[in-house]
Amino acid sequence: MFLALSILFACSASTPEASAPGPANAPAAPVATIDPACVAKADAADGATDGVVQKCAGCTLLMNGDPAHASTHGGATFHSCSDGCKARLDADPSAVLAKACAMR
Repeated sequence: MFLALSILFACSASTPEASAPGPANAPAAPVATIDPACVAKADAADGATDGVVQKCAGCTLLMNGDPAHASTHGGATFHSCSDGCKARLDADPSAVLAKACAMR
């Protein structure tokens, strides 16, 4: 009986190796490549070249963005008009900005 309890306890004990997360040198997520000319074009669209893009790139409707929904990509701060547009921009900034630049 003692042997059976000892084996049961030993098998159920958690070890640090068993609960450790994945390898520390796991590959990082790919970094988006953002066209600097597109960022400059988006920055100038509001009439001021100041590193802040006031028009929402997420929905490409040329709506004014809101500083409450700000993100930084390609060295500029982008104001999105909503949480949804900010999420789209943050998920794939290179694609969203390329689409917005093509429409402007």
